[in-house]
Amino acid sequence: MAIKRLLVCITVCVACTTADAQVAALLSWGAGARSLGMGRAGAAVCADVSGSFYNPAQLVRLEKFEFLGSYATLYEDTGFGFLGVANPSERAGCYSLSVMNIATGGLLRRDETGRSLGGADYSTLGATVSGAWSLDRFVPSDYVSVAAGINGRLFQMHLVDTDGQAFTADAGALAVVYFSNYRLNLGISCINIANPLMTLATGEVVPFILRFGTGLSIYDDAVVIAADMLNMRGAYEFAVGVEFNPWKTLGVRAGFNDREFTLGVGLTQGDMQINYAMLINRSWNDISLGLVHTIDVKIKMVLFKG
Repeated sequence: MAIKRLLVCITVCVACTTADAQVAALLSWGAGARSLGMGRAGAAVCADVSGSFYNPAQLVRLEKFEFLGSYATLYEDTGFGFLGVANPSERAGCYSLSVMNIATGGLLRRDETGRSLGGADYSTLGATVSGAWSLDRFVPSDYVSVAAGINGRLFQMHLVDTDGQAFTADAGALAVVYFSNYRLNLGISCINIANPLMTLATGEVVPFILRFGTGLSIYDDAVVIAADMLNMRGAYEFAVGVEFNPWKTLGVRAGFNDREFTLGVGLTQGDMQINYAMLINRSWNDISLGLVHTIDVKIKMVLFKG
């Protein structure tokens, strides 16, 4: 019998990049409405649980136990979710556990003759364990702070009646240079270092991703400017964003990248924060993908310290 072929009618962010892997869509999307509102720039400015998505070394900047839940409504019945918790330790670094998932329903299946085979669902789940540690004791300067972090991630893919798994590892570093009225952050993250194969009939390779990031914080985060460069399979993407915090309770964000313009807002009350981001897609080959909405909730508390 001829091998049945899947014609997947799905318009997600993977269709807008040179990456053709479904796992690439999960890893290139982004986590947290704050970074999404800043054009997806996050390798040097995400001092929360979502930092593990962009650069695990950023977790070292957390001061309290933190929970972050985020959900984005994408295209064509597709959704992206992120849940994460992290707890810092004064002596042993910071550790986090996070889960992210991208899922699509209503896919169209056809065989090689074009005959309809009905609908199908697709999903990819990534579970990540992260750790970050300060390296300041190796830096002979009171004006420079250095940290390193690692991720261990398990992927589980489901497509129709086929499942696949893969385990990957990430490594990242962060340097912060302090000046009188501003702070310069420099980050680098190597994602999927081992380039493992998914255990699917398609033999999909989990792509290696290199992400560079920089961030400038002025007057204690009153203004934050961020820029990322991402390289995946020889293709480069750029993201630039800015955040204004005129009051401690309100943050306003804007940004852009190769695919979209972004806007965002955040409301903070004590140790609780709600963030919203709207992504305005540029037309791609005369196809308009419309708007994407993301909302998340962040809660901080003193749980325990080691």
